[in-house]
This record gives sequence, structure tokens and C-alpha cells, in this order.
Amino acid sequence: VRLAAERGVPIVLMHNRAEARYRNLIAEVIADLQRALQRALDAGVPWDHLVVDPGFGFGKGTQHNLQLLAQLQRFTELGLPVLAGLSRKKTIGELIARELTGREDPRERIFGSVAAHLIAAQRGAMLLRVHDVAATVDALKVWNAVAAVPAPRVDAKPAIAWPDD
Repeated sequence: VRLAAERGVPIVLMHNRAEARYRNLIAEVIADLQRALQRALDAGVPWDHLVVDPGFGFGKGTQHNLQLLAQLQRFTELGLPVLAGLSRKKTIGELIARELTGREDPRERIFGSVAAHLIAAQRGAMLLRVHDVAATVDALKVWNAVAAVPAPRVDAKPAIAWPDD
């Protein structure tokens, strides 16, 4: 951390624990990241050189990773960019059950990885660590195009009149 401060380079504060034991996963990961954030600031790293990463797969099992992804927006409350690195993780393999089909190769996890990263972006991740760049960029372009379409007004009447109306 001191070297990053001396050199003026950004750093990613990634959560990691030796064992996957948590009473309240989200609160504990946020608290651990807050402590790491304070150490970085105390060492002289500027606020705008910091990024937080909840550490998918580091000291966490599949259910922990799912909970982190489902509540990823909570990490944006730290006021820093959030990085998500789910690409080809064991969790993705477990969810798509590749090990049951004899296809355990992490390269078989492209579609699951793209889906996980799209969810992460939708929930506030500003940075994504990916292996399959083109596939992820394509998915994000589609999502951004759809997100750019204005939502209908809440008070707008349906365009279709049904006979029973």
C-alpha cells in the first residue's frame, strides 16, 4: 500500500479470508473493506485511486458468492468504484453443473461468466475482470441499448384495448 501511495498508482482493495466463515457476510465484507480502505488512506493513497472488490471466490463458497452478487449494490455505498471478478470461477462451474457433464474446463464457463458479469454491472460494478472480453462487451452493449430506451410513463394507459376492459 505504501508503494502505491509513493508511486501515485491506483489500487484495488480486494476482500479475502482464509476460511469461509461468516455470521453476516455482507456486513463483514464491507467492514473488512472499510478497514483496508482506512489503512490505504492512512498510508497516503488518495481516495480517487481506490477501487473495492468483494473478492468473489476468495474465502467464499458458492452461496456466499451468490449473496455477494445479489447484494453487490451495497458495496457502492462505500463511495468507490466496485470491481467484480467472476470470470470462469468455480462458482460458475457449480451453477451450470459442468462437472456433471465431464466438461470441467473453466473455458466452458463463458456463458455463465457473461451472465454473472452482466448482473454485476446491473448492480453497480463499474469494473469487470473478465477472460472473454468480446462476449462480455457484446452483452453489455445489448444491456446498455435496452437501458437507453425510455420506460413508459407510469400513468400511461395501455396501447391495447382488450374486449373485457
